[in-house]
Amino acid sequence: MEEWVVISKNRIIQRFTIKEGQCLAIGRGDEADIIINNSSVSRKHTSLELKEGFYYLSDLNSTNGTRVNGEKIYSERQILKSDNIAIGKFILKPAKLLGEEVEAGSVVAASMDLESANQTLYVTGIHKEQGKVEAAPKKRLLSVLQGGATPAKLILRGKTITAGKDPSANLVIPGALLAKTLFVIKYRPEGYVIIPKTGLFSKIILNGKKISGEKLLKPMDVIEVGKTKIRYT
Repeated sequence: MEEWVVISKNRIIQRFTIKEGQCLAIGRGDEADIIINNSSVSRKHTSLELKEGFYYLSDLNSTNGTRVNGEKIYSERQILKSDNIAIGKFILKPAKLLGEEVEAGSVVAASMDLESANQTLYVTGIHKEQGKVEAAPKKRLLSVLQGGATPAKLILRGKTITAGKDPSANLVIPGALLAKTLFVIKYRPEGYVIIPKTGLFSKIILNGKKISGEKLLKPMDVIEVGKTKIRYT
């Protein structure tokens, strides 16, 4: 696990950690994992992924672009931690590479640099708005290992998600004999649980065993439906 920072005008405006296997979306919208509340940043601007010890950066069709060492990128690119990474007018870099010129102040102190008429400040795992502080559900990731399910990666943020053949499902799993809704994943105080919603030909396999009732998911669990395999991390 490594800490990264987002910098503006030599001030840290956001800190976050990333661990092996994670892919974090950075942007202005609520759907982003790392939120930068600034009009120069797209709702989903960039993603940073740590895979097998290497970092990969992708621009998510942002308006103001993502640049690596001054070069605008258009697809996934492997990066070095020493690269100069720009997200619009913000700088992204590992915390341990911060220079003395950067003020290592709190996110709150630096938040005044952000452009927002109705300011909302997000820090890792906590949502602060108008004096309220609430613990946020832990984010988890579903990654498609095998099969044609879409999207290939789905971030869980506490909301109930559905999976099945129905095009309106959060995770669409193709298959002629599969049910429109195969399973749902819900957030509970103890963590995320998977609940099968299957028909005759749509059994749900968790770590090699068929399940028929609600099961608590654990990191690195593998969900199997038909020809599709999905990892939970």
